[in-house]
Amino acid sequence: MLPPRTQEALTRTRATGAHVVVVTGRMFRAVRPYLAQAQLDDLVVCYQGAVVADPTTGEFLLHVPIPLAEARDAMDAVIAGGFHLNCYLDDLLYVAEVTPEARGYADFQHLENGPVGSEQLVEELGGALARKRRSHLLRRGTGCLQVDHGSESK
Repeated sequence: MLPPRTQEALTRTRATGAHVVVVTGRMFRAVRPYLAQAQLDDLVVCYQGAVVADPTTGEFLLHVPIPLAEARDAMDAVIAGGFHLNCYLDDLLYVAEVTPEARGYADFQHLENGPVGSEQLVEELGGALARKRRSHLLRRGTGCLQVDHGSESK
């Protein structure tokens, strides 16, 4: 997965005693295999800063979700606008429809479960969001809408 040159650079950096903190907009589950390959055990920042996780235990140490009402409004707007929707809940990818783009994204991210399609995505996830009070909606690819938590910055 990681090119040899990248792996070697990370190994040399770690040998100096430096900490390597990965910061990415990607899903934690998509980044974790790269961290394992590079033997990185420092905290990782995912989902555009909405999650800080421990790559060793998988525990989310900080989780700043989009509030439920805003998540529902954003999902409604994305679907009504005819855009492709990716929604993340419990580090799983949900899509309104399993399209070639959704499959391509899941494959690119090496997601074992792949996308979960549903015609009633908003209703199904709405119930889950109401119980869990958390979600992530992020843009992935051309023609998609990104919605971030208002207190986040890139």
